Amino acid sequence: MARPREFDRDAALKRAMSVFWAKGYAGTSTDDLLEAMSIGRQSMYGAFGVPIALLLWINFTAKLLLFCAAWTATQNEEDSDGTEESGESAVEVSGGGASGPAAASGG
Repeated sequence: MARPREFDRDAALKRAMSVFWAKGYAGTSTDDLLEAMSIGRQSMYGAFGVPIALLLWINFTAKLLLFCAAWTATQNEEDSDGTEESGESAVEVSGGGASGPAAASGG
């Protein structure tokens, strides 16, 4: 039976994300990640798998957060107007001219 984790997974993900942002995927070594996350090699592989899986998980959670933020903003704006808009949302996401939750999710 495996031991329970002795580190905060969310905090480790945030520290790994900062390393990937600073150095890029190609410039980040496993040792860089281990040092930043303050965990052992076995713990990293046990919790996240290979480093590319860690990067993919970070990317997925970031997109999910953007989607939820855009959806929440869309819902709040409709509530404050007192009327529902049909079709498209009036909320701009990331300044790219696209609107609504679909824009935040890349689709």
